[in-house]
Amino acid sequence: MASIYKKSVKITDPRTGRKVKTKSKKWWGRFRDEFGNEKRVPLATDRAAAQTLLAEHVKKVERKLAGMEDPFDKHRKRPLPEHAADFEKYLKNKGATAMHVRKTAQRIPAVLDACKFKTILQISPIGARPP
Repeated sequence: MASIYKKSVKITDPRTGRKVKTKSKKWWGRFRDEFGNEKRVPLATDRAAAQTLLAEHVKKVERKLAGMEDPFDKHRKRPLPEHAADFEKYLKNKGATAMHVRKTAQRIPAVLDACKFKTILQISPIGARPP
């Protein structure tokens, strides 16, 4: 069973300088992963948003248990420079010419830096509206 809670934290009172035990501003979630281990994750400061985020975590675990895991989820979170390095290796192994590999390896980071893309989710075709 998943649940949300506010974590106990110790802060220093600015007026007195004493340490005071209080609740965190952020809601935390507690749930069991696909191996049965308890996981605790920070969620959000808004309770409704925290409940939604926790439901997403639980849904992912249930999908993994049912064998319906999203195979592209880890790639969506990976930084684009790592993808670019893998693509360069692919071109070399495929047998592309050295000049083609070199030019491609120079151009991809230039485009990523100019557009400030960090992950695949930030890339969209021209004219498309972001989700």
